[in-house]
Amino acid sequence: MAELDKLPYEAMSKQQLIDELQLLHSSAAGAEDGLRACEKRHSEIFDNLPAGIWIEDWSAAKTMLDDLAGQVVEDFRGYFQEHPDALIALYKRIPTNFISDGVVDMYGASSVEMLLDRWDELTTDGELGGFLDAILSFLAGETSFEYEVEEMKFDGTPVYVNTRTKILPCEEDDWSRVVISTMDISKRKTTEIALVESEALLSAFFHHSPNAISLKDITGHYFLLNPAYERIFGISNDKAKGRTSHDMFDSSFADLIIAHASAVLERGDAIESEHQLMAEDSLRTFLVFKFPLRDASGNINGIGSISADISELKRAEHVYIEARESAEMANRSKSEFLANMSHELRTPLNAIIGFSHIMSAELLGPVGSSKYLEYAKDINLSGVHLLELINDILNISKIETGQAELSEERCDVVKAVQSCLTLVNQRADQGNVEIHSNLDENLPEMVLDLRKFKQILTNLLSNAIKFTPPNGSISIKGWSSPGDGCVFQVTDTGIGIALADIPKVLAPFQQIDSAPNRKYEGTGLGLSLSKALVEMHGGSLGLESEIGVGTTVTVRFPRERVVIEEMIATA
Repeated sequence: MAELDKLPYEAMSKQQLIDELQLLHSSAAGAEDGLRACEKRHSEIFDNLPAGIWIEDWSAAKTMLDDLAGQVVEDFRGYFQEHPDALIALYKRIPTNFISDGVVDMYGASSVEMLLDRWDELTTDGELGGFLDAILSFLAGETSFEYEVEEMKFDGTPVYVNTRTKILPCEEDDWSRVVISTMDISKRKTTEIALVESEALLSAFFHHSPNAISLKDITGHYFLLNPAYERIFGISNDKAKGRTSHDMFDSSFADLIIAHASAVLERGDAIESEHQLMAEDSLRTFLVFKFPLRDASGNINGIGSISADISELKRAEHVYIEARESAEMANRSKSEFLANMSHELRTPLNAIIGFSHIMSAELLGPVGSSKYLEYAKDINLSGVHLLELINDILNISKIETGQAELSEERCDVVKAVQSCLTLVNQRADQGNVEIHSNLDENLPEMVLDLRKFKQILTNLLSNAIKFTPPNGSISIKGWSSPGDGCVFQVTDTGIGIALADIPKVLAPFQQIDSAPNRKYEGTGLGLSLSKALVEMHGGSLGLESEIGVGTTVTVRFPRERVVIEEMIATA
C-alpha cells in the first residue's frame, strides 16, 4: 500500500485502483461502525446513570441577556422579579437537544415528548427560582450551578431533586451547549426533614421544659444546660461549659452527683434519686433522673440529668399522711371506745330486755292493763333490735382494733347451716319469702369459730330476706372440693345492687340509701362484718348483683380449714 501511495494514478493499473478503492471503503465503513458503537456505549451510559442527563442550547437566552445588559439592566435579579414574564420568555428560548431515559423515569413520564410538553413552562416557584439562580451565576462568570428543589412527578407525588447545570468549556462564550444532571434525593431529603423536625422538637422540649436539664461528657464536664437549670440553680450555660460538679457545687453534693454518674456508667441504665437543695432562695426537693447518652454505635459518651421540682408534691404528701394518720387515730379511738363500752352498753340493755320479757310473759302475775302488756312487748322487741345493732357495732369495732379472736373448734357445718335457717325461717315466713337449702350431703367438718360462722350465714340470710320482696326466693348452697376447701353461696331474687355500689355495701357503716326516711333499717354492717369474719378465717367473700334480678354472695373457706380425713373419705 505504501508503494501504491507513491505512484501517480496514471502509473496504477486498473486492478490496483479497484483494490485501493475497496480498501478505502472498508476503512471508512469500519470507522462508521466504530462511531456507531461509541454512540451506543455513550447512550447506554447516559441511560443507566443514577442521575438523569439532558443537554440544552442556551445561546438564544444569552443573546437576550446581552440585549438587556445593553439596555443598562444591571440588577438582573430585581429585573426578573419585577418582570417574571420576561424570565419565562427567557426560559422558552432554550431548546432541549437530548434527554436520557433516567430523566423520563425520574418524573414518571411515559415518553420524552410527554416530558418536553410539561417543560414548556416552569411549573413551580422552586423551578423558576432555580433557573433564575443559574442565570445569575453564569452572568457572574461561573460555569456551573447546583441547587435542590422540590418538584412534582406526573402522578402528583412530590420528588426532591438535586440539579447541577454546567456550561461546557468549549461553549462558554455563547452558552450553546449546557449539560444538566439531576438526581432524585427524595429519601435523603425526607430523612433530613425528619431529622430537622426531630431536632426542633427536642430543642423545644429542652429549652421550654420546666425541669432543669444538664448534659455532660463522660469525663464529667458539663457542655449544655437548659434555661430552667439557670433559673432554678442560678448557673448559666456559658458559665457551666467545661466545668465539673466540684466547680459548681459544695464538695458533699458534688461527690453525690459523681457517685450517681458512676452508677449510670456502671449499669448502663437510668437511675433516679431524691435530693433536697437550695434553689430559688429556698430549700426544695428534687426528683433527679440520670441517664446515659449514647453515640450512633451505642457507646456511652456522656450523662444526662433531669431534675424535677417535687416540693409541692412532697408537701401535699406530708399533709395527706398527717391527715390519714389523724383519721386513723380518730377511728382507732372510736373503735377502742366502743370496744371498751361493750359491758356498759350491754348490761343495762340486757336488763331492759329481761325485765320487759318478764312483764310481757306475765311470769310474776298479771300486769293489769292490756296496754301495759302491749308496751312491755314493744319495749322487749325494741330492746332486742337495739342489742342486735349494738352487737354489730361492737363486733366490727373489736375486729378493727385487733381485739377480736377466734375460738376454733371442729364443727359440723351442715348442722350449723340448719341452725341458721331455723333462726331466720320465721322472719322469711313473715315476709312471704321462700328459702331453699341445697347442701352437699358429704360436706366435711371444718375447724372454725362456730359462733362467728353462724353469725356470717345468719347475716347473709337476714340481708337476703330484708331485700327480697314478697313471693321472692332465697337459696343457700354448700359444696367442697379437695383443692378449693368449702364454699357457701346465698342467692336471692331481691332488688339487687348496682355495680358501682358494691364496694360501698362491703364497707363498714355504708348504706346505699342514706336518707333519714330510708325504707330499710339497719346499721349497714351486715355484709362488712361478715366479710371481716370470713377474712379472720383466711377466707374470702365475693358479691355479684344486678338491679331487679338479685344478689349472690359467695363465701370461700380455705382447704386448711377442712378436716383432712373427711375430705379423703368424700373424694
